[in-house]
Amino acid sequence: MVLADNGVVSLNLPLNSQILSALASRSTHPRFLAHFNHLLALVFKSSVRVENTFALRTRAEALEILKAYECADLLEETVSCSRTRGRPNVQRQCGYCSQCIDRRFGVLAAGLEEHDLAERYELDVFVHPLPEGEERTVAVSYVRLANRLSRMSADDMFAEIGELDVAIDFESRDVETEARALAAMLQRHGVAVGNVLGRIVGRVQADLGHGRLPPTCLLRLALGSPPEPRRPAGVDEPSRVTENLFRREGKNWRICFAGTEKFVPHAVGMEYVLRLLQSQGRGIDVSDLRAATGEGRSRRVSREDASMLGRGGVSDPVIDRDAETGYRARLHELQAERAAAESADDVMELARIQREVEAIETELARAKGLGGRRRRFRDDRERARQAVGRAIERAIESIAEAHESLGRHLEKSIDTGWECIYSPEQPTPWRTT
Repeated sequence: MVLADNGVVSLNLPLNSQILSALASRSTHPRFLAHFNHLLALVFKSSVRVENTFALRTRAEALEILKAYECADLLEETVSCSRTRGRPNVQRQCGYCSQCIDRRFGVLAAGLEEHDLAERYELDVFVHPLPEGEERTVAVSYVRLANRLSRMSADDMFAEIGELDVAIDFESRDVETEARALAAMLQRHGVAVGNVLGRIVGRVQADLGHGRLPPTCLLRLALGSPPEPRRPAGVDEPSRVTENLFRREGKNWRICFAGTEKFVPHAVGMEYVLRLLQSQGRGIDVSDLRAATGEGRSRRVSREDASMLGRGGVSDPVIDRDAETGYRARLHELQAERAAAESADDVMELARIQREVEAIETELARAKGLGGRRRRFRDDRERARQAVGRAIERAIESIAEAHESLGRHLEKSIDTGWECIYSPEQPTPWRTT
C-alpha cells in the first residue's frame, strides 16, 4: 500500500514551542508508520505494508511530478485548507492556516502558480494583513524555521531539533545515510521557502519600499520589524524611558537601552538572555538554563551526571555494553514469546510483549546518535551547549537588528559555553518585570 505525503509535512516539526504534542499531527510520521506496519504484520498473515514514497521529497518536489506528467491542472481540484467549513467554492482555501501557507510556498516553488491563483484564497498571506494570534504566529514561525533549516548542516539539525531523532530507525543498516538524506530534504525545503520570499519581494518591491503593504502581512513581518503593540494608557513614551528594560509583553519583548526603546519578536533565546541579565556576573550551567526556561527537559542530563563529565573529558555511555547486550538478548527472547502468543491467539500477551519491545527499543535508540554512533551522557550535554549557544546568538542578532547599541553591548558582555554568563565591563542594572 502506498501513500503520498511529502517529507516536510510528514515530519511536521513544531514551528515554535507553542505547537507541540497533540497540536502537531503525526499521521504519516515515520515512527507512526513503523508502528502501523508492525500492527499490520500482526493482523495479516500475508505481507501488507504502508509506504510513504514521497518521504524524502519537499512539497514543491512532490508537486513537480504533476508537471512531469503534464497534469498540473489537477492542482485546481485539490484543497489543503484545514478550515473548509462554510467556505465558498471560489475561495476554498483560507490562506492563513498552516496547511494553506505550506501549500502557497510549495506551489510557488514548483512554478505552478497559474494553477493555484492567489485569488482563490480568502487571504493572500504575503501581502494581506494577518489576523492577530495563532494565524500570525504560525506564518512567521513557518518562515523562521525554514530560514534556520536552510543554514543548518545535518549535524546541526540533529543536535538542535530533538524531534528528528524519532524519525530515524536506529536499527537500519545505514543510519547515517538515512539521517543525512532527511536533513538534506529539510535543507532544500528551507532554501525553497527563502527563494519564494525573494521572488515575491521582487514583484511588490515598489509597494514594500513605499510602505504601502500592511505592517502585519507576512512580507513585512518576516523581512522587517514587527508591528509595535499598542502602548497601554499611562506608559511613558520612548523618549521619556531612561532605565534599562528587558521584559516580555505578549508575543514581543520590550527592550530599552541607552534611552532608546524597541520591540523584538519572541524566541526562546530571548528567555535565555533574560535569565543571564537577571543573574549578572554569575555563570549558569547550560542544563540549568534550558530547564529554567522549560526547554529540553526530557533531554536534560542530571547535575550528578554532569559533575562526572567535567568540561570536555571522557564520559560514560548512556547505557553500557553489558546493558545493551542484555537488552538485545531480551529482544531475542521476546521474539520467541511473541511467536508463542501469536500461535495461541493471546491478544493481551501480544500487547504486553509489544509494550516491552517498544520500551527496550526506545532505550537502545536513546543510546545512539547520528550515524549510529554510541551516544554518551556528554553528547546530551553537548547538545544543550550547542542549542543554548545558537539560540542566544540568534536572539542577539534579532536584538541588534532592532536596537544596534544593545546588540553590540550584549555581544561583548555575554559569553556562552558549558556555562553562560552576562558580565558587562561596568555593572548594568536591568528591570525585567
